[in-house]
Amino acid sequence: IRDVTNDFNKIHFNTATSFIRVLVNAIYKRLETENVIPKKVLEVLAKLLAPMTPHLSEELWSLLGYSPSIFDTAWEIFDESLIKTEMVEVVIQVNGKIRSKIEVEAGISESKLKDLARTDEKIQKYLEGKDVKKVIVVPNKLVSFVVI
Repeated sequence: IRDVTNDFNKIHFNTATSFIRVLVNAIYKRLETENVIPKKVLEVLAKLLAPMTPHLSEELWSLLGYSPSIFDTAWEIFDESLIKTEMVEVVIQVNGKIRSKIEVEAGISESKLKDLARTDEKIQKYLEGKDVKKVIVVPNKLVSFVVI
């Protein structure tokens, strides 16, 4: 049981570290175009770091101008509407090889997605004169053509 628990804790730690790294990369990307990072972003970063690096987080918290401990503050309230995307990138495969990618509306119907994939310029040359045996559609992610 101890080994399983250690692995379970590592997975969560690694996942948290990965998401923090994604946020830091987004901050660097924003710095390329703008010289300002919103204070709210730095607050969230400090809160995310707090469980793993408590002393560093306390220092960041005080540099941001807050006097009580970072551990006395509340976490942000999750708002699902903020993470919904209107457009998604769909990969198009022919015989298991990625041949193209298209941007479509999230939640597009399978039939419309198939039609868009078939009419894609890059895909047409792979389907031309061939018999399509099967079309696999994974909504919002993938269209895969199996041809002979």
